[in-house]
Amino acid sequence: MSANTPCHRSAQSSQLSNSPVTRRTTASDKKLLRCPFPYFGGKSSIVPIVNERFGEITALREPFAGSAALTLAREPVAHEALNDVNHYIVNFWRAIKSDPESVAEHAHHPVTEADLHARSTYLFRGDAVKGAQHRIAQDPEYFDPRLAGWYAWGKSCQIANAFEGVQKSKPSMRGNGVCVPVYRTQRARQLALIDWFGALAERLHNVRILYGDWQRLVSAPSSLGLFNKNSISGIFLDPPYAHSLARVQQLLGLATEISDPDRGRTDCYLCDDDKSQVDQLVADVNHWCQQSGSNPRLRIALCGYSGEHDNLVSDHSWTKHSWTTHGGWANTSKKTDTRGKENKSRETIWFSPGCVGE
Repeated sequence: MSANTPCHRSAQSSQLSNSPVTRRTTASDKKLLRCPFPYFGGKSSIVPIVNERFGEITALREPFAGSAALTLAREPVAHEALNDVNHYIVNFWRAIKSDPESVAEHAHHPVTEADLHARSTYLFRGDAVKGAQHRIAQDPEYFDPRLAGWYAWGKSCQIANAFEGVQKSKPSMRGNGVCVPVYRTQRARQLALIDWFGALAERLHNVRILYGDWQRLVSAPSSLGLFNKNSISGIFLDPPYAHSLARVQQLLGLATEISDPDRGRTDCYLCDDDKSQVDQLVADVNHWCQQSGSNPRLRIALCGYSGEHDNLVSDHSWTKHSWTTHGGWANTSKKTDTRGKENKSRETIWFSPGCVGE
C-alpha cells in the first residue's frame, strides 16, 4: 500500500493473513483499551481520579488528545471528541478507528536501528511530512495505516520525541517496539496486535477525531457538547508543560518582570523550536479556564506541573490534586538528580468548581 495513496474506510482489508481473521476480544476487555505506544506526559494512572470528579456527563472532550487516555478508560458517553494538532497522532487514531488490522500489520516489526533511522527520516524529514499534513487537513476520510503503524512502532522504540530527532551518533534502543506479551510464534503476536487494535477501533467507533487548534473544540456550546439544558460536558485539558513558569506568570499578569526566566524550566518537548510559544499556549489555556470555569455545566480538569495554574485556586475557586508518576524512563537513569525524577512529583490537576466532590 502506498503511503501517498489516500485511504478510506470502505477500501481497507487486512493483509496479515490470506484467511479471514476473527477477533477474539471486544472493547469490554479493559486491558486492551490503552494507547499502544508510550506518550510523554500521559495521564492514564490518574484517570480514576478524573472520572470520579467528572461524575455523570453527557459529553467528553479532549482538546489535547495525545494518547487519548481518558477517553479510552471511560465508558462511552453520548458525545465524544478528540483533537490534536499533531497530524501523525490524528492519522494514527483515524487509522485505528477505520482499519485497525492494517495498522497492526505495519506496527508489527522487530526493533532494528537501520529501520528506526530510515523511518524517522521518512516521517519527519521527508516528503511524507508535508503530504500527510495536507491530506489530513483537506480530506476528513483520509488516513494512512502504514504511516500510523510506523509512527506507533517508532514511538515505542524511543522515549519522548527522540524518534522525531533520532541521531545516528547516539543510538538508543531502550524501547521494544509495540509491546504485546511474548508469544512462541510471529502469528500469535500478530493476532494479539489485531485483538488490541480492534478493541481500540470498537471503543472509538462513535468518537469524533478533529485535527487543529485546541480552541476549536471549546469555542462554542455545540463544540463543547452542550446541546440542551441537561447537557453536562467533561473537558480534559492536557496541554504541554510550561517551559518557564516565570514567563507563564508574566503572561497571566501575575508578575511584572521575569527575574529568573528559567525558573520551573522543564525542557520536556525536544522538538519545540520556540519555547515561548509553549508558554503562551499554557497561558491561553489558563485564560480560557478563568472565563469558562464558572459554568456549572462544564466539568473541567486541567493538567500541568505544580504552580502553573494555582491562580485558578486562589482567584476562581478551583481545587487541585497533586500526584506522583511512576517515573517512566527516568527510572532507568542511575543519577538521582535528573529532571525527569524531579518532575515526577510535580504533577498536578486543577478541577473547576462544577466538578463533583471536593
